[in-house]
Amino acid sequence: MLASVGSVWVHDGSPTRPYALLTNLNPETKKRRISNAYFDGAKLAEHPKLLHQAAVDLIDQLSRNEREQVDIACGSPFGSITLAYAIAHALSDPSKRARRNPECLAWFTEPGEGKELVLKRFGPSRGRNALVVDDAFTTGGTSERSALALERDGAVVMPVYLYIINRPGVEELHGRRIISLVGTMPEARVWDEGENPFTADGTEPVAPVRPKYSWAELTAPSA
Repeated sequence: MLASVGSVWVHDGSPTRPYALLTNLNPETKKRRISNAYFDGAKLAEHPKLLHQAAVDLIDQLSRNEREQVDIACGSPFGSITLAYAIAHALSDPSKRARRNPECLAWFTEPGEGKELVLKRFGPSRGRNALVVDDAFTTGGTSERSALALERDGAVVMPVYLYIINRPGVEELHGRRIISLVGTMPEARVWDEGENPFTADGTEPVAPVRPKYSWAELTAPSA
């Protein structure tokens, strides 16, 4: 599914092709992080039917009881907003649960101060159960900030995160189970800037680029 829409990129080893500069710094070293692989959720979001099927495949991995409990599907800015709506729509299907009020709401968090995420357009939660969803898991920092925003608003964040892709393949994050459509990206390596495992001295042969803004540069045919 992901390969068919061109949403997964893996570096081909060409010395003239840049690597992918990731958004978040390494929390321990405070250095920029770089990778040889990337998943662009926007490429999947361009195809509503495939996105809906991905959402259905994800919620089918929840137990019936878990599906019954979800009041809100919440995505993070900005790549996971469409996924949250697809998850909420899938969870509102009467065949997936038999609640008296079967509708699941779709919310999303937005940037606040610094790296904080907040609820600007939605709420109050008033004790409703919220399911945090995201397009890709690398460290889980974005999901945890979304969960914190929901908890501050009064929501009960469910003990599970949903992702399209789980880059490192971990099974849980601080007590919350991780469910993903794609379990791992075995080719993916992530390193601090200056520690490139594919070059002799650790330097980048070409300046790394942000994938979301330089997708054509990453995926263009090699010269």
